[in-house]
Amino acid sequence: MLIIINLGKQAISFGMAFKILTWILGAGYAVVLAGAFTAVLIFITWSVYPFYFFGKRVRKAMTKWKLAKWHKQNATGDVH
Repeated sequence: MLIIINLGKQAISFGMAFKILTWILGAGYAVVLAGAFTAVLIFITWSVYPFYFFGKRVRKAMTKWKLAKWHKQNATGDVH
């Protein structure tokens, strides 16, 4: 999930920096900020559905990954 958040953040940063000045000059600040906020909100909202419907299958599939096996071997249950 952290990787997805980081990639999303970087994509938004790139997208905003790529054509932001021409977009602001053409449409105005309010439209640009509202459009960017709406796009991010829609993306976040719609990204929940795959996890809701396929989350159990994804978790089962991920238990076979090498990282999950390593974590199971090394997890002690201690919380710092």
